[in-house]
Amino acid sequence: MDFVQHVVNGLLQGCILALIGLGFSLVWGILNIINLAHAAFIMLAAYLTYFLWASIGVDPFLSLPVAMLALFGLGYLVQKYVINLVMGASILTTFLLTFGMEAFLINLALRVFSADTRQTKPFYANASLQVGPFYLPYTHLGAVVVALRLQEFGQMLEHALVGQAQALPLGHHPLVVAAGEGVAAVEPVPAFE
Repeated sequence: MDFVQHVVNGLLQGCILALIGLGFSLVWGILNIINLAHAAFIMLAAYLTYFLWASIGVDPFLSLPVAMLALFGLGYLVQKYVINLVMGASILTTFLLTFGMEAFLINLALRVFSADTRQTKPFYANASLQVGPFYLPYTHLGAVVVALRLQEFGQMLEHALVGQAQALPLGHHPLVVAAGEGVAAVEPVPAFE
């Protein structure tokens, strides 16, 4: 019975990883840019979620729209003023650029926030739904719902942006990275525990 519980936990954890892949593949699929800074944007969303929780008590799931809008705006600015400058360059150039952005953001966060761990603890953080002999953590179930909803959103957005990206030279539309990083804002929310 433990084996089946581990399989269930693995599937739920896989939904969280699918969220990470959704934002990453959105940028890669449309712009053909491998955004190595994607993890740093996830980290920024995690800090934003934490500080909204710690300062004014906003539930992490309720902070999703704020975090998504903030990272959408940041992603828009990054693509418009940084990534579009190297769109026609070799893949190595975009690798170096996004790797440099990631190193900068991570080290800036380390300097500003230190390496201390932080955690939100809403009332449901360690609670689980019991279905027969199995336990399904509420945070992971929330991740499944968000992953399924964003997967549909991502497909619609990709179909819409592909046409716009092809209409612009080399897919310079700044909404592509903005959408990818807006999705990145959702990824740290299920990791409360």
